[in-house]
Amino acid sequence: MHVVLPELDGRILQGAVAFKGPLPVQDGLCFSALASVPEADRIAMLADRIAALVRLQSTPRAERRVAVLLPDYPGASGRSGYAVGLDVPASVIALLADLATAGYDVADAPPSSRTLLDQLAVASD
Repeated sequence: MHVVLPELDGRILQGAVAFKGPLPVQDGLCFSALASVPEADRIAMLADRIAALVRLQSTPRAERRVAVLLPDYPGASGRSGYAVGLDVPASVIALLADLATAGYDVADAPPSSRTLLDQLAVASD
């Protein structure tokens, strides 16, 4: 398989930028050779994302805006932040503490998982 998934290493979210395609026919060969052929629009999208990442890296951490996404099951009461085998609220609390330690401006972080879940319940009403 000739697909690279850079999002797996947490760097830049980007899909495939090239696909297998035939090379120009060469006299004397009895087959069509294949190679990766870049897609110009996907290369441009990747370049834009890299430029955005460079801009983000030059922005002081305290000025960056970070979003934390949690799973939610609106049809089932009490399932905000629920994931099988994971303590999502505790992970969010730890993540916020790590961000603050790393120099991000973290304001009004909930002190406990219960407080986080209660704040989410109020915000969704």
